[in-house]
Amino acid sequence: MNEVKSFLNSVRRQEMEFKAVEEELSRVRTDIYFLKSPRLEEKVQTSHQAELSEKVERLEFYEEQVRDELEKLTSLRITAKKIIALEPDTEKRAILIRRYLLGQKWESIAVQMNLGLQWVFKLHGQSLFLLESNDLAKEAIKSEYLAVL
Repeated sequence: MNEVKSFLNSVRRQEMEFKAVEEELSRVRTDIYFLKSPRLEEKVQTSHQAELSEKVERLEFYEEQVRDELEKLTSLRITAKKIIALEPDTEKRAILIRRYLLGQKWESIAVQMNLGLQWVFKLHGQSLFLLESNDLAKEAIKSEYLAVL
């Protein structure tokens, strides 16, 4: 059971992973930006060239990692949108979108939708229960996992 909830939570986790790698890339770019260049009258030392070369390699590595994580995230989000679209109730669908695609906290969802927190939990649970029994949702999850392999 909980196959749908587990999958939707994987979208949230992938979003966190993507943001972490993106932050690392930003840090490497900052390091390169503040790397001091040698003055024209100074002899260029090989250690400085090595340091610059190492920074550029790190930059390329993190850029590739960001692309890979974004590709995974995009694929998961597309599948999650298909699954969430299977929820016929617009209010429940909005809760799922806010939680799993927008990454909002429960309290924020309740405030923005003008609902009590317990009611948000109840609607969320009802929606997951419905989606867990939906063959199209299970098929979408299975297809996503097979695409990763």
